[in-house]
Amino acid sequence: MSISLKITNYKCFGDEPAGFDGIRPINIIAGKNNSGKSALLDLVALACNATQIEEEFQRKEGSPLVMMTKELTETDLKKGFLESTSGGSIGANHWSYGSRFVGTKMTVKLSDGTSSFMSLDLCGKDLNKKKGAEQFNTVARTLNHTFAKKTFIPLRADRNIVLENDKKDLSIDENGSGLTNTIQQYINRSELDTSLIEYTFLSELNKIFAPETRFDAIRVQKRPSGLWEVYLGETKKGRGD
Repeated sequence: MSISLKITNYKCFGDEPAGFDGIRPINIIAGKNNSGKSALLDLVALACNATQIEEEFQRKEGSPLVMMTKELTETDLKKGFLESTSGGSIGANHWSYGSRFVGTKMTVKLSDGTSSFMSLDLCGKDLNKKKGAEQFNTVARTLNHTFAKKTFIPLRADRNIVLENDKKDLSIDENGSGLTNTIQQYINRSELDTSLIEYTFLSELNKIFAPETRFDAIRVQKRPSGLWEVYLGETKKGRGD
């Protein structure tokens, strides 16, 4: 199954499509902080669950766009080019015409649980894709099932630093649960020593990540859901995660 999945104008990604050139049964993502690892996981979640992209993660350059490119098979094409149909803009038998496109790559836009036609890469083949425009649109609408039938379940390893509610209890579990709340409490409450987080804690983090990465700030933000999230600022790169 030859599939690529990409996104534009989301978090650290600009107007140049970024993402997966290919999707395999097992995919490994490696990179330092603020390089886009979490955004790539979000991309898969968006494709599977058609989750609405929160406004705070959209870039000013344009609206986020999730796109999937798939190498068309006979099964894909037969959903639009029927063997029992002839005439129309194609003229001849629809499947006789559509079968010529087996192996070509179609790119579709994924949004709100549906997919819509964007482009067709003919790789130099002398074929007239405009001739079967209606049929290609039908093919495009069926390709979303590649991800729509999947369930995205995130699993965090060795840590539990996640979005948390505001609570006065400053306890932190061994798996990291409670750390987000504790950090935001120290930053926001006047009776607590902010320097323990903004200087001491940040300094210790930098020792762990040195020399590859250095964070210059630690910030918290309350999401529209009411949950708090921690951000690490990296010089010249802005927020990390």
